[in-house]
Amino acid sequence: MNNNSNDDCSLKVDIPIEWLLILAVHGNMGDGEIPDIMKRWAKDLLIEFGYESEYTKRQEERLLALTNRLKNVLGDAEASKAIGHINRAIGNMNSSLKDDAK
Repeated sequence: MNNNSNDDCSLKVDIPIEWLLILAVHGNMGDGEIPDIMKRWAKDLLIEFGYESEYTKRQEERLLALTNRLKNVLGDAEASKAIGHINRAIGNMNSSLKDDAK
């Protein structure tokens, strides 16, 4: 153990890009929810290091998989209704945020 009085301390950790992609894209990993701050941190790192397109691709794949599971459970018609409601809610939320920013 180093007992230097130097308060400047740093730690370098090598994290594989694949792990960052998993962390940034997936919410519920089984036993528990990944804290939003960790997902945001991983996403920001991916964007910073030029992996935004891979992140976006993984997000789209995840959304498609979730949509397909929803269709398998509810059927196409009911799933389409649910997705429509979700998209409208997101659109309303985005509009509200834009209005608040003005």
